[in-house]
Amino acid sequence: MLDSAELLGQTLGDWSGHPNKAYVGKIDRVQASSTQAWTPEYYIDHYLQSHNRPVTHWNRNVVSAALGKFRGRAPFKRWELDEFLDNTWRFAPD
Repeated sequence: MLDSAELLGQTLGDWSGHPNKAYVGKIDRVQASSTQAWTPEYYIDHYLQSHNRPVTHWNRNVVSAALGKFRGRAPFKRWELDEFLDNTWRFAPD
């Protein structure tokens, strides 16, 4: 399941090798469920992986920039962010 994260030799949410070291933005936590919250870094990596996109610095930056345009308020729910990102763009076919 971590095949795409291994492109960077990291697990999902590990941004230690990223130039910024962490997501920078207004979203501090993502509610994945009623009992589980994710870091924005983990959410971004999970979003990329769930859309069969490689987890790379470039793709992380693209998703981070798109999240900066999200106009919702906390608590930030995963399904709302997914819907926003899915409507923001369509991934090109491989």
